[in-house]
Amino acid sequence: MHELAVMQFLVEAVEESVPSGRIRALHLQIGEASGCEPGPLIFCFEVATYGTRLEGAVLEVERVSGEAVRVTELEVC
Repeated sequence: MHELAVMQFLVEAVEESVPSGRIRALHLQIGEASGCEPGPLIFCFEVATYGTRLEGAVLEVERVSGEAVRVTELEVC
């Protein structure tokens, strides 16, 4: 299940890009041709965020056209 590796990468990238604070929400756009399915990504989110600053955050996923998987918004406190 490559979605776990994708989610772990996204969590690491978000933590690196936000120097401090707890991340309360993560909004993703998942391209229809990206090879990632929203369901498995959502399923992996809790495991991938355990012990990180994203633990307990809300994940919102939007399916869009194209190949990209991108973070569109973060809520940090």
